[in-house]
Amino acid sequence: MKIREACVKALTKVGAALVCAAMVSAQTAYAEETTRLRIGILDLENLGRDTTKAAKATEILAQLIAEQGIVEIYTQDKMEKALAGIGRTIPGHCRDPRCVLDLGGMLNLDRMVYGEVDASDKRFAVHLHLMDIVVRIQIGEASIDGESGAPMDSVLATAVAILHGREKDKGKYKPYLGPTIHNERQMLYASGGLIAAGLAWGLVNYSLGKEGAPLSFESREEKVSGLPSSADQVPMFARPAALANSYVAASDDAYGVLYNPAGMAWVNGPEAIIGYQYRFGFDNIAASYVNKATREIGFGQAFLYSGDREGLLSETYFVSAVAY
Repeated sequence: MKIREACVKALTKVGAALVCAAMVSAQTAYAEETTRLRIGILDLENLGRDTTKAAKATEILAQLIAEQGIVEIYTQDKMEKALAGIGRTIPGHCRDPRCVLDLGGMLNLDRMVYGEVDASDKRFAVHLHLMDIVVRIQIGEASIDGESGAPMDSVLATAVAILHGREKDKGKYKPYLGPTIHNERQMLYASGGLIAAGLAWGLVNYSLGKEGAPLSFESREEKVSGLPSSADQVPMFARPAALANSYVAASDDAYGVLYNPAGMAWVNGPEAIIGYQYRFGFDNIAASYVNKATREIGFGQAFLYSGDREGLLSETYFVSAVAY
């Protein structure tokens, strides 16, 4: 009888211990689940010649971020499936910070990571952005142009460390400034062609000094002295008009040839625009084209005609500009 009672008491203690262990395990799992960071990772955009490495880089990036702590990774495929359940899709080329923040908000994520890779046979570069969805700001950025022969894993590991503020020597790495570009020949041909067209236009319209010519400097000063130049009425295209005077500082597209040519160094690629506006009694017609000559040099060509309908004054400009 005594032996039986002792066995019951022992079993009771063991059962209580097992119950306590189960409760502690459940509480630990719940706490871990509630503190787990939900991080979305968009597929890295490919900017280089080797298009096969972007998908592999995205996979390695997800693994590296998963090793940073208690996180739950949402790949782009997982995000697309979650959105399909509520009848939504990821917008095409969602690489704008506002788009990324809105996407993370729809999925109730904590953070989002997106960026670009530039891979060739001997070189790998990466540019990553870390966005905080709750406070809607960028909290981390990593830009690395890897040395020749540096493995992809090593470059990505360093980028992730910088992204989380764990890399003390990030200043020693060369920043990634964009893909290598070689459009020097296009710049020379386009600039030479436009200058030749401007000279031909001037010769045809007798604007190179023929006395009494309608567009010569002498006759223009005599006949319309005191009138403001129509060149002051540069066509107000959509973006410059929206940004008003601040566009001069924000110039980074085809409009900038006529506003602030220095901004051409920041264009992403070829752009062309054409516009017309009737303003203050003048017909304004303009067209421009910009492109990158190299990664650091942008060039642009522009044509501008401005004149009144009575034929009292007209001006024509051919602009060829280069920015570093």
